[in-house]
Amino acid sequence: MISIIKGIILNQIRKKNSTLFKIVFPVFLILVLGFTLSNDFETGRDTSLDKLDVLYIDNGDDYSKEVLKAFKKIDSGLEIEFKEATSIEEAKQRVRIEKAVFLYLNKGIIEIYSNDKYITNSSIVYGMLKGISNGLNATLEMYNVNPQRDFTITPIEKNGILDVETIASTKSPSSMDYYGVAEIGLMIFYYFSMPIYYMKEERKRNIKDRILLSGISNRKYYFASFIGYSVFAFSTTTLAYLISKFILGINYGNNILILPIAALPFITLVISLGMFLSIVLKDEDRGEIIGSSVVIPILCFLGGGYIALGDDVNVLFNIVTKISPLRWFNNGLFRYIYNGDSSMLITWVIIGSLATIILLALIYYILGKEDFIDGKCMDSI
Repeated sequence: MISIIKGIILNQIRKKNSTLFKIVFPVFLILVLGFTLSNDFETGRDTSLDKLDVLYIDNGDDYSKEVLKAFKKIDSGLEIEFKEATSIEEAKQRVRIEKAVFLYLNKGIIEIYSNDKYITNSSIVYGMLKGISNGLNATLEMYNVNPQRDFTITPIEKNGILDVETIASTKSPSSMDYYGVAEIGLMIFYYFSMPIYYMKEERKRNIKDRILLSGISNRKYYFASFIGYSVFAFSTTTLAYLISKFILGINYGNNILILPIAALPFITLVISLGMFLSIVLKDEDRGEIIGSSVVIPILCFLGGGYIALGDDVNVLFNIVTKISPLRWFNNGLFRYIYNGDSSMLITWVIIGSLATIILLALIYYILGKEDFIDGKCMDSI
């Protein structure tokens, strides 16, 4: 088995143009899309205001209650809908994914939470409350809640009874940062055709048959091939990642191992899927066409490989995007890098690993039946 693994890796490395393409192409895509679509990321922050949803929790004293009461009565000409939230965490979560502003009346302090993608909302609410509070001796604290960033508290104003604080977020993903993750994932998808193509070549040249005649079973041959292709794909992906990180300066977070860890189950899933289709369909050309021309482009689109997809997409469409491994890969990494939330990344590693194990189990079962049939045929001869 070791000789098969080594042979596959060396065979891939010898194809210098193909290997170089697999390393350089994702870096090229990052540069092209990062520069071309940079304006979309800069202007993507929503400054329009059709309707303003204000969530609140009232644990305030008389002063802050009066401010809220006056705020509800103001005729601003805007459509403002007030809703009482059931919990602080629920309200903050809605702020992260919606345009809502959350007011937390905490004794004599009114804390304002707003998603900093929608700066108009927080500015309007803050301006109104500041005007009211000046006459009622209430204190306001203002926060920007970004769905993809860490937060640090920075005092920005102290003016008599008004003590304003803002939570300034760290660097948000630029277009280069976004596609630095997405295009690495997109390139992983295209390793799908690698085992299909090269296993077809091995069959044409009877390499597989000669290996099987040496006493290696179908199962061992395919398992060794799976390891060889996975090691090669992981190595080239890691090289592309290191170039993007240290030469292009893409923000992948402080932990250098995070992207390789997220990429590993993605790679093994794609390789095992390619091998599974080549075995089931028998016709490698058909499997490659179906995968490369239909399945992979659809999954790349749903994963945000071509255009950036945020969390604020249509609910039904968001559910559909979950079928794409790229969506889990992208979101898991972005949440970890910009929000310190590893939950989705852990979920992705588990899902990707389980899907790989299931595909390998199916391959093992199918090949076992083939070995049994071949054995009976040999006995009859």
